[in-house]
Parts: sequence; C-alpha cells; structure tokens
Amino acid sequence: LKCTGGSVLFEDLKAAEDSPSVALMKKAGAIVIATTNSAEMGMHFETRNILHGKTCNPFDTSKTSGGSSGGESALIAAAGSVLGLGNDLLGSIRVPCHFTGLFGHKPTMGLVPNLGCHPAPDPAMAHFLYTGPMCRYAEDLIVSMRVLSSESGAPINFGQKVDFKNLKVYYMKEIRSPMIAPMNSDIALAVDS
Repeated sequence: LKCTGGSVLFEDLKAAEDSPSVALMKKAGAIVIATTNSAEMGMHFETRNILHGKTCNPFDTSKTSGGSSGGESALIAAAGSVLGLGNDLLGSIRVPCHFTGLFGHKPTMGLVPNLGCHPAPDPAMAHFLYTGPMCRYAEDLIVSMRVLSSESGAPINFGQKVDFKNLKVYYMKEIRSPMIAPMNSDIALAVDS
C-alpha cells in the first residue's frame, strides 16, 4: 500500500513490507483495507495536504476531522472500518478521535512497536512518537492493545480496575507556543484543587 505521509515528496512510495504493528494486527486476523489521509508529514491538527486535499468530519463536512490521523478517524467514524492505527506525537491519534467521537490511545513508550511509521521520526523525536489504536468502542482499545503489545514482554493486564488514588498524572499548564492558547484560569484552578 502507498505510504505518502500526505506529502508530494513521497507520492509514489509504497511500503516494502508491513510495519511490526500492522503485522501483529494481521496475525490476529485483521484485514488491512486502506491507508488513509494525514496532515502533511503528520505535522498539523487538521488533515489537509496538497496531495490528497482535506479530510472532512463525516458528521458535518463543514468541520475538520482533526489531525494528523484525521483520515483514519473519518473512515472509522463513517463506519468504513472498525479499527485503525495512527501515530501520535502531540495528539495525532487523540485529537482526531476527539473530533469524530472515537476512542484513541497513545501507548506507553516501548509497549507497541513503532518501526515503519511514515514519515520516519527524527531520532530526537522518536521517543515521543508512538503507534496506537483508534476505534469506535472503548472495549476495542483493550483488545487492540493486547494484540499490539503482545511481543513487548510487559506484564500488563488491560481491562483491569485501576486504583486512581495511586495514579500519577502529568500535565502542563503552559506550553509557550504561538500555536496553543494558554490554559484558562478556571481550568488551572480546578487542576490545582
């Protein structure tokens, strides 16, 4: 299948082999039906590029499907597929899933193989970019993560109850980027309490 990364630089590029994540899904019985549109080089919160154009939200085509994995989220939300894979650096799975009413998961580093993602991550960014599942039902995250992490050797029991009292959560109140609005003071107050 083609793997353009939404860029004319890779317009004719076809994958020579399955990525390890795709191979694990196929081994579990998944049938690959397509590669979908993405923001060019996976670097935007909207899925639009010169090569394939804009991917719209299937619920309201005047709205975006998000990005950068917006082609996948639009396909799943339109019931064209039950499960998909995306890559996530700064929300590229989570943002489109949010925009189209889906569930997406950015796994813990090393849990899911990330080789073969396109475009290949810069070595400095490789430890921030992860491959993860996108789906219509939360239960499917459990099944897909069991498959995707099956060769990691990590003893994780997906679907078990979590004791939130001992859970640590990382968050940032300020990113200092012209592309991201500062946190609302009401939200900051709620986070601190």
